[in-house]
Amino acid sequence: MPVAPASVIDWLCQAEDTSRANARIIDKVTLALPRELNAAQRVQLVRSFAEDVTMGKAPWLAAYHDKGKDESNPHCHLIIRDRDPETGKRVMGMSEHGSTQRLRLAWERHANAALELAGRQERIDHRTLKAQGIDRAPTIHEGPKARAMEGRGARPVSRERAARNMAKCRTRTRRINYPQIDGSRSRPGYNRMVREGLAIFGLRSTQISSSGSWEHCAEFIILSRQWTVVVSLCSKPRRSRE
Repeated sequence: MPVAPASVIDWLCQAEDTSRANARIIDKVTLALPRELNAAQRVQLVRSFAEDVTMGKAPWLAAYHDKGKDESNPHCHLIIRDRDPETGKRVMGMSEHGSTQRLRLAWERHANAALELAGRQERIDHRTLKAQGIDRAPTIHEGPKARAMEGRGARPVSRERAARNMAKCRTRTRRINYPQIDGSRSRPGYNRMVREGLAIFGLRSTQISSSGSWEHCAEFIILSRQWTVVVSLCSKPRRSRE
């Protein structure tokens, strides 16, 4: 696949013209690049991942975003033409069931290998928090605009909005009560709430395990309620077995 913008467009147009009407021209994969790696290490990571999943047969192109506003959120847009130019046959089966899971597993393997090669202790895990045994709410993507607003001290205005439904729905629109959903918090504010809630969870759960008293358990629930992490570890007063 060519790398010059104009040449890429011409190449994709030709690919579209030579494919059947309902064919998938390309697949786009967004990769969150480890901040612990430098630019050269990230390029090598993406190259090894792309060559692996395409088995060196399908063309691919990567666009890196790790400078300026994306410096704290390095990522890559990887587009893959799932066709062997020589045979015209699919290589990866991106439209088949389980293809997304295979990509996640491959990215975990390559990213962790790159981190290890760079002498870093950090590792990524493609599994959900629940599957990892981590009992907390997940954080959400923030983005440069939300972080810029947070840096300026701007407060988000959350209001009820109308949204268009899909064609097969009974009604054309629906009302979404965003104040009830986000509590007028920004994305960074929500993530900060989750992390602060975790800190209190760890503190109070340690106190409960050491004393086993009702007083500590009740205190934990009251403190955590504002983070909607209400966990009753003691259902009635009882003495510690120690």
